[in-house]
Amino acid sequence: MLKSINNLFEKRKNYLSKSQDKLAIIKTSFYSFLKNKFGDDIMGFSFVLNYDAKENSLTINTDNKVIANELTLQLLSINSFFKENKIKLNKILIR
Repeated sequence: MLKSINNLFEKRKNYLSKSQDKLAIIKTSFYSFLKNKFGDDIMGFSFVLNYDAKENSLTINTDNKVIANELTLQLLSINSFFKENKIKLNKILIR
């Protein structure tokens, strides 16, 4: 019984590790996209990225509605940029 509990914890630890690694890759790619698309104009705005590994989805939160709307307009560009960097997501939500 203890062996199965240990296996469960190992699986969960591996799952969280992979999720955190993918979030780091996504963050790097996202900020690279912002830098390429908007240059230094985007500096000073805050973005919070949340990756859900179960749904393979990304939620982007920002405090500024204008920036959120602009990112929504650029959603196809963001998605294609992620695909170029070999990041496949099922859903991208911008708030």
